Amino acid sequence: MKKMLLVIAAVLSLSAISMNVALAAPSPAVDTKIGVINLQSLLGQLPQMKSINEKMKTQFASRQADIKKAQDEFKKSADDYKKNVAVMSEKDKNAAQDKLIKKEQEVQKMQMDFQRDFVEEQNKQVNTLLEKIKTVVADVAKKENLGLVLIDASVAYVDKKMDVTDAVLNALKEKS
Repeated sequence: MKKMLLVIAAVLSLSAISMNVALAAPSPAVDTKIGVINLQSLLGQLPQMKSINEKMKTQFASRQADIKKAQDEFKKSADDYKKNVAVMSEKDKNAAQDKLIKKEQEVQKMQMDFQRDFVEEQNKQVNTLLEKIKTVVADVAKKENLGLVLIDASVAYVDKKMDVTDAVLNALKEKS
């Protein structure tokens, strides 16, 4: 019985010692410096983002004009149909309706193709820029001894002292 009490006392003592050691040990998170960037603000200020927007407008301007022209033609055809439907024969009405439906489908296809191609190209351009930003963020983090850099949109509160957006922006402008 005495042996059992000694074993229990020894186990409790070891447990207490290990808890004290664990509580006294510094936490890695306490020593880690954290930085935060405002990605939306950063993208809005970057000349590279403005360049992407201008390039996209130029690249897709002719297709956008073609869609506008097709929409105008469809609207004119629909207005003409509405104006003349009362005096058309049943055969002419059906033919005109089929023609309008076909034209509307063509315009919709043009719009969907345009939208898909525009978004695809925009994503490609922005992802390339984001990779550059990621590299620069890593450089700034190393320079400022940051162990973690977060995007402020995913954080509930940030002390302004932790914001490294300007440092990243300046470094990106220097690389341009």
